[in-house]
Amino acid sequence: MSDLSTYAGQVDHYAAVKARLSGPRNVPLQIQPQYVSQRPRVLYAPIDLLGPPNWRTLLRLASLKTGVSEDRIMSRQRDVASVHARFMTWSLMRRHLEASLPMISARWGFDHSSALHGIRKYDSGQSLKRMQAVLGNPRNKPKDPERVYRSAVKWTPEEKAEAQAMRDDGMLLEGIANWFGVSRNAVQAMLKRHAAKEKVE
Repeated sequence: MSDLSTYAGQVDHYAAVKARLSGPRNVPLQIQPQYVSQRPRVLYAPIDLLGPPNWRTLLRLASLKTGVSEDRIMSRQRDVASVHARFMTWSLMRRHLEASLPMISARWGFDHSSALHGIRKYDSGQSLKRMQAVLGNPRNKPKDPERVYRSAVKWTPEEKAEAQAMRDDGMLLEGIANWFGVSRNAVQAMLKRHAAKEKVE
């Protein structure tokens, strides 16, 4: 112990206390072997979940989880997979961003009641059950998965007959729509016109 009665002793004592309190500088953190993670190192994360959430991040998360592209989620397509992914995005926005219903629906051009309906369907699990019921049936698989969904539908006579036969076999409208790459409403409208024409003839 240094002599505190002299100035030199006090300076030595102060330097010793400062070194003890602050510790050595620029020493790398020593990680104990038992705390080293055995998981493979991830070099690229598709979503930054550590940053503040925003609606684009949640849209990307729903896209990765459901396998539906972001463009299809943002579109107004009404096939079951797109609708389920869209409802999931709305529910995530409501839960994590505390976004209002008008704010959510405005991004898609829907009414706020549509957003409320979609969030309730997703949270209750009904949209997932409907998607599984439609896509789980092998007859409901699309003819061509890469086919772009048609907006302006012009049915050929062969397609009309095939769709009517599918409906007569008890196939769901969603399954027929998925097969032909059109919306459910387009199938329903065509079948109604087809049935009305048959009655007249």
